[in-house]
Amino acid sequence: MRLGWLAVVAVSLAACELGGPPEVEYRVLSHSADMVSASLTLCGQSHEMERRDGVWRARVPVTCEGGGQIVVRLTDGASVSCSGDYVEPNMQPTTYGYVASSTGCAFAQ
Repeated sequence: MRLGWLAVVAVSLAACELGGPPEVEYRVLSHSADMVSASLTLCGQSHEMERRDGVWRARVPVTCEGGGQIVVRLTDGASVSCSGDYVEPNMQPTTYGYVASSTGCAFAQ
């Protein structure tokens, strides 16, 4: 019985060390600062992005496999879409960056 309990404790500790699913961060900026909001849809779930230091950000756990989309709302009422990168649960934590303008969205390098 004692060995069984030790096995359960060892498995539980190993699971805690893994820390759950990896996280990805999406960032969107605009050089003209004409963005009023941004939202990320990843694997069917919507996440509002928060503005910090002029950059809109969302950090989400990866619990699915698939792509996403970011919709940026501009001050003039128009919206711009950015295609979100492909994610999968066994990926490394990653940050994706985009630059949005009234003419579209581009991947930032």
